[in-house]
Amino acid sequence: LELIKSDLLTAISRRLDIDEQHVEIRMAREDRWDKLQAVVPLKRQKMSFEWDPPAHTTAVTGLRGKLIVEVEEDDDER
Repeated sequence: LELIKSDLLTAISRRLDIDEQHVEIRMAREDRWDKLQAVVPLKRQKMSFEWDPPAHTTAVTGLRGKLIVEVEEDDDER
C-alpha cells in the first residue's frame, strides 16, 4: 500500500500542490468490491500574473510578465 501511495502522490504532485502530511490511503470493502480510497488534500494557491504592456511591433507575439503563486498557510503551519 505504501508503494501505491508513493506512486499516486508522485503523479498527482506533478500537476497539483498537495499536503502530503494529511494524505490518507486505505483499502476498503463495500458490497462485493474491494476499493482503494484516497483523501489527498490540496494546498490553496492564489495565482496572479503581472504583465508588461505589449510593444506595438509585429515581432512580439505573446504576453510577457511574471506568474506569482502564493500558497496559503493552513492552521497547522501557523
